[in-house]
Amino acid sequence: MQHRKTLGIVGIALTFFKLPLAGGIVALLLIQNDGLAATSIFLLMIFDIFDGVLFRYSTYSANIKLGKLRRSADSIGDVLVVNAVLITMIFSYDFPVGFYLITLVRSALAGALAVRAHTLGKPIWKTNLSSRLAAFSTGLMAIAWLLGETGASYFCAGLIVIFGAIGLAQHYKTIQARVSP
Repeated sequence: MQHRKTLGIVGIALTFFKLPLAGGIVALLLIQNDGLAATSIFLLMIFDIFDGVLFRYSTYSANIKLGKLRRSADSIGDVLVVNAVLITMIFSYDFPVGFYLITLVRSALAGALAVRAHTLGKPIWKTNLSSRLAAFSTGLMAIAWLLGETGASYFCAGLIVIFGAIGLAQHYKTIQARVSP
């Protein structure tokens, strides 16, 4: 039983550790330490996967309010981290503004759907696989750019568009199904 509590604490810690790690990544980008920045982005991606997984397997997952708080902090943290890293890359690495706009539009549409679901009294607290793949592709796009693999970055940008559109459509269908008689 104690190890299940520990899982929850580690999951929450990973959620909140992403922001300071993002600050470190921005610093690495500003001093042009490409390899360590790419490695840190990958580590951040792993944290993003495991923070929720560990929390769900913990005894704390039964606490609905704590789960919503952690999920909200996770979502807000993800948006802040992605924006901080990609904006820094635009100014420090000639990262294409269009790539950033893809992630910004996807994030804005997901936020709009989340607000819509909430106002209907049917909030969505779980993400879908397509949305997760779009988020993972965002990290890979940044890593590929840092490693000089521009072709791979363009490929990942395409994956973000495809998986992002599918994920948003799935969320929209979920909302519609919840409000339709």
